[in-house]
Amino acid sequence: INGFGNLATLIGQLEIIYNDELEEIAGFESLAIIEGDLTVIDGELSSVAWLQSLTSIEGNVKIGLDSLENLDGLSNLNQIGGDLILYQSDQPKLANLDGLSGITHVPGDLNLSGLHALGCTPDIFNGLLSIGGRLRLKDMGMSSFGDVCGPDGGVLDGFAALETIDGNLELDENYNKSI
Repeated sequence: INGFGNLATLIGQLEIIYNDELEEIAGFESLAIIEGDLTVIDGELSSVAWLQSLTSIEGNVKIGLDSLENLDGLSNLNQIGGDLILYQSDQPKLANLDGLSGITHVPGDLNLSGLHALGCTPDIFNGLLSIGGRLRLKDMGMSSFGDVCGPDGGVLDGFAALETIDGNLELDENYNKSI
C-alpha cells in the first residue's frame, strides 16, 4: 500500500484484514487522526511503524497479528475513544507494549489475549490510570515454560498506576502460577 502520504485525517475506519501475504505498509506518513476504528488483523506485518504520526483514534483499536514484534509505531498515540483489543494466537512475538505508553485512559474495554511473549514485563501499561469498561487478561501465561515470573512478579505488575476500572476484572485461562 502506497500513495496516501498526504492523508492527515480519516473520517471513517481503517481496516487491514485478512491480507495473509502483506508484510509491509508505507504511505500513511501524515495520518494523525482516525475518527473511526482501527482494525489490523490476520496478516504478516511485523511492525506498525507506518502509523508513526497517529495521535488519535476516536473509535476502537483491534490489533491481532501473530507476526507483530512491537507497537513502537504507535508511540505518538495519546487518545483512544473506545475499546483496545490486542491478541496473538500462534507463536506470538510481541515482547512489549511500549508503543502504547502515551495512553492514560481507555474509555471502553481493555482486552489482552494470547500475548505470551510479554512474559513478566514489569511495565506493560505503566501510565494507564483508568479503564472505562472491563479489563480482560486471557491466556497470558506461558504454560510451556512454567512459572517464569517467580513469586514476586507477573503480568498484573504492569498495571501499577491503574486507579479505576469501571467494569469487570476478568482473568481467563492464565497458566502461570503468578500473574
